[in-house]
Amino acid sequence: MVALVALSALWLVLAFRLPSLRGSAQQRATTLAFLCFAVSGTLSVGGVRASVGSLSGIPDVAILLGHLSALLGVAFFLELGVGAWRRLVRAADAVFGSAAVAMVVLFAHIPRRQDEPDFGYWHATAPEVVAYQALFQLCLAAGLGLAGVMLSGQARAASRGPLRTALRLLWLGTAIGLVYVGFRVWYVLAHGFALVERAARPVYGAVTSLLLYAALLSAGVAALIRVGHQVTVRLCRQVAYHHLADLWAEVTAVVPTAVLEPPPHPLVALVSIRTVELRLYRRVVEIRDAQLAVTGHVPLDVRETARAELRSRGVEDDVALDACVLRIGLALARRGGQPPERPSTPSWPQDPSLDAEAAGLAALADATRDPAVVEAADAALRTTAGRDES
Repeated sequence: MVALVALSALWLVLAFRLPSLRGSAQQRATTLAFLCFAVSGTLSVGGVRASVGSLSGIPDVAILLGHLSALLGVAFFLELGVGAWRRLVRAADAVFGSAAVAMVVLFAHIPRRQDEPDFGYWHATAPEVVAYQALFQLCLAAGLGLAGVMLSGQARAASRGPLRTALRLLWLGTAIGLVYVGFRVWYVLAHGFALVERAARPVYGAVTSLLLYAALLSAGVAALIRVGHQVTVRLCRQVAYHHLADLWAEVTAVVPTAVLEPPPHPLVALVSIRTVELRLYRRVVEIRDAQLAVTGHVPLDVRETARAELRSRGVEDDVALDACVLRIGLALARRGGQPPERPSTPSWPQDPSLDAEAAGLAALADATRDPAVVEAADAALRTTAGRDES
């Protein structure tokens, strides 16, 4: 059950991360690391091992492929290290490469048969088997230890949130992995030198398997936390993008030059969740540019009139004032004419991040439909028209 959950988590992560293979070097390294871990974990399942060996005609080849995948996954994961870690990573890559070649050579000399799957069980005392398994476990221990130290520093430096939680779970995975390696080294040496009865081996094998899948599960859940956070952010941005559609259409109809690029078809925008950040950023910029141009048609004294009209209706809010001035500006811009010498300017949010800007514009869009704002804008326009006529 633990194996099924762990492997399902890893493959689910890959389903979301595969498009990132076309991204940055760091994104590719992360995706390839989880791909290698998923392949290695899958090849450790008894039924899968037997099927691979039967189809390829090479007994226990799945064990070799699984071990090589695990080392490659650790190597990809260590690629995430920066600064002083780079020299250690280069050294680890050289060690892993040499160990992989040695494992292939030893594998070729290990006695293996299709009717005796898992040479570590049937030929535990063979020198080639002891050397092969000890070499793999020691390399795995070195890689996991290096990754654990690296993750520990990154987790302490990360701010509180999903990233720190994911890093801590990854660190936990490396810690469990080191415990697994410890059991495996003892298992290999104890059986290799006949210190343990063969009848007891399934018990130790069950313990090591549980530790292996617990480590993979920890890594998979950590990645799912990051994936879940990213998906949640993208969904929220998708909602914000569509929430701003009416406001965008209204202001860009008056200021068409603010449009940087025509938006995609609504159905395309709905399913293109990976490009939503760029589309939302463009929509925010276009609305802000149009808002600045529109409010530029509103004299400062009219803005103060709008403020007074809002206060008379019990509304004292900067967002409501900006919405009221925006409605007045849209009406004045449609009439044409030259902007005043002392135009109004909208208030800008303190937080310049994309999500904060989108939230501010969403509040502005809602405020423009507030009956009190609509009435205040109409009243201010009537007052302005009366002044102009007098």
